[in-house]
Amino acid sequence: MSSFSFFKTFEKYPDCCEVLGAMVKLRCGKSCRNGGGNPSCKIKRCVQKKQLKGCWECNEFETCDKLKFLEVNHGKAHIKNLKIIKKKGADEFIKGEKHWYASK
Repeated sequence: MSSFSFFKTFEKYPDCCEVLGAMVKLRCGKSCRNGGGNPSCKIKRCVQKKQLKGCWECNEFETCDKLKFLEVNHGKAHIKNLKIIKKKGADEFIKGEKHWYASK
C-alpha cells in the first residue's frame, strides 16, 4: 500500500509494529508485590522498605519526589489514582474509572 502516495504514511508500518511489540514485552508479568517489576525501581524499593502494599498507604505520596517523573506524561493522574485506591481499596479501583492524564 505504501507505493501509493495516499498511503505513504504506512511505509514504516513494519517498524512501528516491531517497536510496539517490543513495548508490550516490557510489561511486567507479575506485580511488584509478587516479585515483578524493575528491581532497581526507587518506588518499589521505598514501598518494600516501609513494608507497605503500595504508595497509597504512605502519608507522603502526594508530595513524593519519587513519583514526580510521572507528571511529564500523566500530569497528576497518578495522585488521583492513588487517592482513589486509598479511599476505596485496590479491588474497587481496578473495577472503576482510572485517570491516564489529569492537569490537577
